[in-house]
Amino acid sequence: MSKTPTNPYTDSLSDNTKSPFLKQKKPHLESFYKGPPASSSSDPNLGKVIYISLCFLILFTAFNGAQALTAEIYEQLHYKSLGKVNQVTLYAVFCIASLITPALIKNWGYKNGVSLASLGFFCTLLAGAFTCSCSGHLTSFLCHKKYIYTVNIVAASVNGLCGPVLWSMVNRYITSCTNEHNKGKYFGIFSGAVFAASVAGSALGAVVIKIFGQFGFYLTCCFLSICATIMMFMAPNVPKYGEVGNENILEKINKMGKLAVSRSMRPLILFFFLVGFLLAVYYGFEYEIILNAIPTLSKDDQNYETAKVMFVEGLMTVVAGYSAGKLSDVWKRTTVMIIYALFSAFAIIATYFSYIQASLPLAYLMAVLWGTSYSGLYTLAGVTIAKDFEGGLEAYGIFNFMSTFATSVGFAMCVYVHNVELFLTIVGGLVMMTLVSIVFYKQKEVREEEGSKIDETSAEVV
Repeated sequence: MSKTPTNPYTDSLSDNTKSPFLKQKKPHLESFYKGPPASSSSDPNLGKVIYISLCFLILFTAFNGAQALTAEIYEQLHYKSLGKVNQVTLYAVFCIASLITPALIKNWGYKNGVSLASLGFFCTLLAGAFTCSCSGHLTSFLCHKKYIYTVNIVAASVNGLCGPVLWSMVNRYITSCTNEHNKGKYFGIFSGAVFAASVAGSALGAVVIKIFGQFGFYLTCCFLSICATIMMFMAPNVPKYGEVGNENILEKINKMGKLAVSRSMRPLILFFFLVGFLLAVYYGFEYEIILNAIPTLSKDDQNYETAKVMFVEGLMTVVAGYSAGKLSDVWKRTTVMIIYALFSAFAIIATYFSYIQASLPLAYLMAVLWGTSYSGLYTLAGVTIAKDFEGGLEAYGIFNFMSTFATSVGFAMCVYVHNVELFLTIVGGLVMMTLVSIVFYKQKEVREEEGSKIDETSAEVV
């Protein structure tokens, strides 16, 4: 009897599989270690991955540096909650756009898609510069409060429309450069660069705001963003893959829905949700714990101390992002997922004690733990889609939708849930449910191995 290959895109929706509660006879070490990857003769596309990673390092040095401080700066300018409203708008639009992006961009070149989408991030930074320029000029017609809110919300919406294009295109760009032996390594390099941008962005905020003020800071970020876009236009081309079919938007959404409820994808839905939620914690919640520890400092000094904490957190995200990619090439991905998800549990404990004791050292520990968890899980999401779902647009669409939906929910909670204990309790519940869900996930190699055993058993019976 011939073996039917496993295909994650056409995975049957039936649940007639073995119960996860039945005991499986496996060697102890085999349950988490799958051995070293097969050797690869060369890495011919490593230079391309490094180049596009450098582009994202520059772009997100600007964007992450501004995003980490925007909510705090806007509150200091007396635009109450505008920073958080911006984030909710951005990720809500991003979430909706994720549903239609796979159908619209299926024939785009990866490099051109990344370049054009990066301009959406420039719009958000330009809106920040405009907002800061109105400080002290509130009587000006253009600086009326309603125009400030309108400009920021429109810019956030444009950014939200461009976001899923940017991330889908760059993930496919990198996937096109990989083979089975270096997917984790290449995604680890890219994630390391993206999270290194958090380090550079925090340093940028700490130095530039101190010297040139808030308006000068946003102008610097705008300049870096444009430089990154120009570099992206000059990036090397890579071959496209998996471009089959001419589905319209509704057909693509239907295809995404079928994949989302399939056996292979269902356990990952909460995992993707947690990744997006942790981003909201990073940008919309952590700074409140930091400010709680330094209430007597001036506004500029508070900005400076917040940037320093984010700088330390950024250092850990670089290490965690790269190490998660490397570990996923050696250990089973479910094991690595559980390890990095557990960092969120430890972060909750550190956050609670930092809050009740108003402790800045514990705030540093909190930031390190949240950063390690988020960067590791984010890297693992990209590696899992590339390895288990062949880097398909539908899989990236599901990840973009769930993660940005979670980020919107997270920012909304940051706005409306002011009780820190309640907030941490909700996050703790999400982490625990995600850990349970991860336990039930079977990566591609495990599914194929089990399918092979079932086919062999059937052949023996025949």
